[in-house]
Amino acid sequence: GHLGHAAVIEAAVERGRACGLAPAVITFDLSGFRPAGKGALDLLSRRDCMEQFSRLGAACAVVLPLGEISGLSPGEFSRLLRGKLSVGAVLCGGSFSFGRGGSGGPGELEALGRELGFSVQVVPDLRLLGEPVSTSRIKRALSLGELALVERLLGRPYSFSARVVEEKHLARTLGFPTANQPFPPLHRPLAGVYATRAILPDGRTLPAVTNIGLRPTVGGGEFCAETHIPGFCGELVGRELRVELRRFIRPERRFESLQQLKDAIAADVRAALREGI
Repeated sequence: GHLGHAAVIEAAVERGRACGLAPAVITFDLSGFRPAGKGALDLLSRRDCMEQFSRLGAACAVVLPLGEISGLSPGEFSRLLRGKLSVGAVLCGGSFSFGRGGSGGPGELEALGRELGFSVQVVPDLRLLGEPVSTSRIKRALSLGELALVERLLGRPYSFSARVVEEKHLARTLGFPTANQPFPPLHRPLAGVYATRAILPDGRTLPAVTNIGLRPTVGGGEFCAETHIPGFCGELVGRELRVELRRFIRPERRFESLQQLKDAIAADVRAALREGI
């Protein structure tokens, strides 16, 4: 989640300690039903979200299938919270909506809570640089390569994780062996070259340079990530690699020859290392 989600979770953890209640996050599975405005793909993987919830102090997370509950009225949804989930207190953001067509808001939830026996605390929506912190805003910034803004809104660097697959050895032939990963089914960053940090399976974090996109010079067709880790000689094929995007270096482009591509990669590596990531 982003900083707005973190503010609600942290408030819930504090409330749970004060009231003797276990703090839990209620989140929604959009795989069978994506409301207008949510976009076709998620920003972060479910696993990354769960790990973040745990770091913030949530004891557990409840995932509700939005497709199955989207037709519930605000009252029916509130009775689900109280009856099926046994909530004693609910904390939500100021723009929270629930029930059929998003017809309920914090005011309706407070009224229903009084009726059903749970309290409601509204955590004011977080704003940064004059605008609300939201997933859609982070997606827009990521699509534009605005990583400094993405990091501020998330409260941490943006990263993704995927299994490394066998490369076709072109990068190694050019002198820059890469860890190749199909980009996960998430919202795509701006295609191009990034100064990154590679977080290895053993926990080491090393400076790296990553190309994300379609590899136009060599006729690539799959949206993928190729990460070169200067000085690293280990084997990563078949293992999970996490890549943190730190700075956008340049857009992806097609080169007329492999020599031009090799020269560009060398310049990209120098630029990434100059960043001191």
